[in-house]
Amino acid sequence: MPSDVSEVFQQEKAAIFFHAPWSGPSVQALARLEGTGESDIRIINLEIENDTVDVLKKEGYPIDGWGEAMVIRSGRVRYFAPLARDPATLDLRLAEFLNEKRA
Repeated sequence: MPSDVSEVFQQEKAAIFFHAPWSGPSVQALARLEGTGESDIRIINLEIENDTVDVLKKEGYPIDGWGEAMVIRSGRVRYFAPLARDPATLDLRLAEFLNEKRA
């Protein structure tokens, strides 16, 4: 993922997972995601890339450590959701994310 946030939205297609290493739900979501064998997913560590996250938050995307996922297509966000906010829906949200990524 480009370091300049404006470039994020200029990408033709991108799948991004926002990982909070201190968050149990985010760790669980990342483990599930890695278990799918999917490639081409950019993992953003919230402890390291907080400037990018701050700008996205100002754009209205609440990235709060729940293992949020985003799909960008043609410069627009097509999918955004916290995958692990509710453990009961983690698999459903993960499937939605992967389906959007593949579309």
